Amino acid sequence: MVQKPKKLQQDAGAAQRQRQVRQPVFNIPDRVMPSLLGVLLEAHQKGEGERKFAADARKMKDR
Repeated sequence: MVQKPKKLQQDAGAAQRQRQVRQPVFNIPDRVMPSLLGVLLEAHQKGEGERKFAADARKMKDR
């Protein structure tokens, strides 16, 4: 008769406990999130970021 190794069961239990404990990396309050996303989306649509980075890159190259 073959016995099942107990270690596997223990590992599964430990993994389950770890999953429950895990928290989000960025703890942003729910009321702040929509405005933050709005700002990011607005900047993305305008394309300000890309133009600024391109200008900065050109400046760095000139130095």
